[in-house]
Amino acid sequence: ASDIEKAGNDPDAQVRRAAIFALGQMKDADAVELCTRRMKDPDESVRAAAATALARIGIGNLEELGKRALADKALSVRLAGVDLLAAAHSDDELAALADDADPLVGVTAAIAVDKSHPGLGARPLERALAAQEWTVRAGAVNLAGSALGRDAGLAYAQRLTKDSELAVRLAAARVLAHAGDVADARAIFSSALDSPQRTQAAADLAAQGDPAG
Repeated sequence: ASDIEKAGNDPDAQVRRAAIFALGQMKDADAVELCTRRMKDPDESVRAAAATALARIGIGNLEELGKRALADKALSVRLAGVDLLAAAHSDDELAALADDADPLVGVTAAIAVDKSHPGLGARPLERALAAQEWTVRAGAVNLAGSALGRDAGLAYAQRLTKDSELAVRLAAARVLAHAGDVADARAIFSSALDSPQRTQAAADLAAQGDPAG
């Protein structure tokens, strides 16, 4: 662990991120000071890894750290801030985040607090699915099942198989494939074989045992 803690100060951001991720997986209590410091790292992936690691270690003022992460400009760090509030059992703070300006933060917070505040996921999910940024819509379809339950999540995935952006349709198809709706998913994957995303579409088909993939 001490060697990995040293790597948390490496000049290469990828090394710092990997080290901090490992320390979080190990729940290394001695890494709290390092991870807290790395929440101010210039690299957003390192900041996100640090916040996630602190949530897993579970030591310190997790609610305050969560609020700090939620004030970050990077979505990955803000999502890790939700993990910190969940680790702090700050259910009321999480419930308030359901109306966050960023719908993916709202959906993630609603999922985290569903047991004590059920039914909060629908509003931010609808906002996410209507977002102009396709990355938000794609992220939302992956969260819909956790936010609203399997059947409602599949209904959202079916809606987004008609999305204008191919990457969103592919994300929806993966949700359908995972749920066993192989035929509808295969049709979307097959339609992408002549697109710039053909490599991933082929991999998705191959995962289903389709020789075209």
